[in-house]
Amino acid sequence: MTDLIPNDMVVPILRLKFRIQNLSWLCRNLQIRNNEHPEIKQTMAKLNMLRNKILLGKAEEVPVLSEPPAYPISLGDLHV
Repeated sequence: MTDLIPNDMVVPILRLKFRIQNLSWLCRNLQIRNNEHPEIKQTMAKLNMLRNKILLGKAEEVPVLSEPPAYPISLGDLHV
């Protein structure tokens, strides 16, 4: 999911692993801590489009996304 979410957004590192549950969680919650981010609308649109394609069975090919980045994250940023 790191290919879809800018590195400077506040995201729990465990939520960056590609799973449909994490994708759904991000679609619901990413905007809460990142509402002022300049790329939030584009990022939310990409995540919602991917989620809808997967759930509707229209994803011809789900992209292989890289593992979470190694940038530091504080425990205060983890909200699961």
